Amino acid sequence: MKNIVAVLSLFITALLAYGADSPAGLKESTIVETVSDVSVLTGKDLDSSPAFEGEIFKAPDFLETGRRSRARLEAEDGTITRIGSNTLFSFQENDRTIKLERGSILFSSPEGRGGGRIVTASATASVVGTTIIVEATEDGGFKVFVLEGSATVTFPDNSTAFLEAGQMTFVQPNLPGVSNGESGRGPVLNFDLEAFVKDSQLVNGFDSPLQSLPFIDAAIAEQDQRIEDGSLQKAGRFVLLSDDDNIVDLDLAALNKLFENEDDRALDGLEPMVLVGGISALVETADVAFGNLPSGKVVTISDEGVETLDPEDVGEIPAELPRVTVGAIDFLPEDQKAALAIKLEKAFEEVLKSYEDGSVSAEDTIAIAKFLLSLDLPLDERFKDDVEDQFGPLLDEPDEEGPFEDSQDLLDDSTQVTDPIDINDGYFAP
Repeated sequence: MKNIVAVLSLFITALLAYGADSPAGLKESTIVETVSDVSVLTGKDLDSSPAFEGEIFKAPDFLETGRRSRARLEAEDGTITRIGSNTLFSFQENDRTIKLERGSILFSSPEGRGGGRIVTASATASVVGTTIIVEATEDGGFKVFVLEGSATVTFPDNSTAFLEAGQMTFVQPNLPGVSNGESGRGPVLNFDLEAFVKDSQLVNGFDSPLQSLPFIDAAIAEQDQRIEDGSLQKAGRFVLLSDDDNIVDLDLAALNKLFENEDDRALDGLEPMVLVGGISALVETADVAFGNLPSGKVVTISDEGVETLDPEDVGEIPAELPRVTVGAIDFLPEDQKAALAIKLEKAFEEVLKSYEDGSVSAEDTIAIAKFLLSLDLPLDERFKDDVEDQFGPLLDEPDEEGPFEDSQDLLDDSTQVTDPIDINDGYFAP
């Protein structure tokens, strides 16, 4: 498939039985929530300043988010715009148009508010009274996911595709198996709406629930019924197949990757290691294990769930895995630090569930939480807030220069970041 050109246009018109009154403008919205690195770019030189909750964001300024950052905006008419990480967008001064330079947006407009348009370098998504997520990449990639309602997609050659809730389509360069001509048009795919919504930070990563969530839940229930009666079959983590699909020649593994979020992609590059500090953490591609806990047990987290084991029941740590002391984490590559943060946060979410059902003790849960908060990792701000809400402040505020004047002081000549593990060192011994 040839790469699409930047001027490729794709029009999406969402059809929903809500109807619409004459639309009011959408030139500004209030920033009601920010997570981590969110900035407003103003003026001809796009001068950057931190975005503040309660600030009015309006055309022609740009809003930009960094890695693992997001923002929630609300217009006076109730229109919701949720911005994902690594995104750059602006409102336009005419009609109800959003210009998405890169990144991801969830757009939800209540019934009768006039919807809006999301314009990217390679596509324009026009919606009325429905909830969609649009993603755009700087190389011309484009995806649209319908979370509730329905949509009609019109391509540059005037061909169309009808999308219902739980369906998506895309234009993406270099996707294995796609051969739809110059436009690189992808097929309409059914996707596991429940799994997608569960993993979506644009849906779940904010303090307030999405206003259209009841409609999305209804769409999930309807899709679950189709899965139960066999009219949809799972084909990987996200893709669902029906008898009417014509995608048998496509690479299903590549199609499932279309649904991966930033966290999923970051974890693809995670290097297994052991973290050594007040407690120890074995971090592998699929599993995490915490040892040296107050109970003397080892808490393991895997696809099979959370288990609390005696140290002798835990398999030996592979000798080739590197060990990293708490103070040496700062020397890891940034992509590894980001992947570690994501992996450990996900593991702690499972530990917290086990704490709530009584299968992991409060002492062990708090010890793991304190350990994670002590690490020099880009943990999500909401993770930190959730831990504090659950257990209160766990760490004293560090001095300006940090708890150590030099992280290298934690290492001696015999303990380096890439030292192999001695499996007899007893990292998981009580």
